[in-house]
Amino acid sequence: MISTLKQKIHLIFQNRKFAKNVLILTSGNVIAQGIIFVMTPILSRIYSPTEFGHLAIYVSILAILASIGSLQFDRTITLPKSHTESANLVFLSFLILVLVSLFSSMLLWLFQDGIAEVFHAKSIKNFFFLLPLSLLAIGGNNILNSWAIRKGQYTTISGIKVIQSGWMVLTQVIGGLLMNGALPLLIGDVLGRASGNSQFILRIFREDRSTFKQVRLDQMWKLIKRYRKFPLYFNQSVLVRQLTLEMPVLLLMATYGASLVGLYVIVQRILSMPLYIIGTSIGNVYLSEASTRLHQTPTELKILFWNTMKHLVMIIVPILIIIVLLGPFLFPIVFGEEWGNAGKLLPILSCMYLFQFIVIPLESTLSFLERHDLIMVRELTRFIFIAVALLISNWINASPFLAMTLLSGAGSLSFIIHGLLLWLSIYQFEKKFNIVVENT
Repeated sequence: MISTLKQKIHLIFQNRKFAKNVLILTSGNVIAQGIIFVMTPILSRIYSPTEFGHLAIYVSILAILASIGSLQFDRTITLPKSHTESANLVFLSFLILVLVSLFSSMLLWLFQDGIAEVFHAKSIKNFFFLLPLSLLAIGGNNILNSWAIRKGQYTTISGIKVIQSGWMVLTQVIGGLLMNGALPLLIGDVLGRASGNSQFILRIFREDRSTFKQVRLDQMWKLIKRYRKFPLYFNQSVLVRQLTLEMPVLLLMATYGASLVGLYVIVQRILSMPLYIIGTSIGNVYLSEASTRLHQTPTELKILFWNTMKHLVMIIVPILIIIVLLGPFLFPIVFGEEWGNAGKLLPILSCMYLFQFIVIPLESTLSFLERHDLIMVRELTRFIFIAVALLISNWINASPFLAMTLLSGAGSLSFIIHGLLLWLSIYQFEKKFNIVVENT
């Protein structure tokens, strides 16, 4: 019996439905990121590294705000058995998002001068009026995307990713030809994030109107109490994580200036492509499959986890080898001589992105197992590693390339620990589940 079960689980990646869902999401990501990648050499000739650096600061601040946009209630949408409960969570998430956006706009207005002074870029405060709009757009997209994942609407998700990328780069290219400065980059970012939300809403109106009519305040209150760990514990972990992710951009900007940050952003865009194109799609399907097995066949989680990780390793290793070998030579040719130094950062940062690609698609494991304690350990560990690396760089007055090397090493170690914590959560869950079964 056990042998038969293992054989069935081994075929998870050969299951037609699973493979089809991965293919649909992957194709959308491939096209969306392909649009960005193809247009990046054009954008790099329209905008300077400094202007890309200003975009990076804007996106970093936005990402920090977005990490608490709905207090993580958007991550609970896939968890309930009932679609009605999920609809209540969608509505609750939007209410919280609006309140957080209003509060954020007030804080930005009060502290805009101080923020601009810290990052030695006084012009960026002129762009802060866009941040609340971007927050509503990205937060709304996260909420609606979670609902679409729950409903298995992978084709819709895939198509919207393409639309968002198209609007973003179109606005940035046309805007850059019409005016100087970084403002068109930021406007394109806002329009790109907002452009797909209308399609999500339209589909809900057509197919799920009756479900959303059952949204009630008393039901939302019950769900707040049921999933209270997400805003109380998980939200802090996500905030720490986002601060850690954005720390390199923020500190590099304050220490080395916008030009180096612009180079770093381009390298991030190249090395992150495999994660966005393939890893995110596999991660979404993994979340859907794992959530189902959590309610129906919990013993399958471990094998699903290892099979997914094995495929991620097989995908990313050859891709990074090609990037590392050819990237430094091709970078000045593809993106322009002004961006030549960015190619030298590719080999340095590739190690960190190797472990990131393997671990990030599986990180939802801690969420659906409700291991908020391990989530906090993971984020604090990463925060400490990255902070120490950057503080050492500042203390020894390191060159930009040495600072990137220390950053890559710290990031790699933190992702390895992240992976070990994921495995620990599954091991402890399986052990606890077996004890419960034996006692019954």
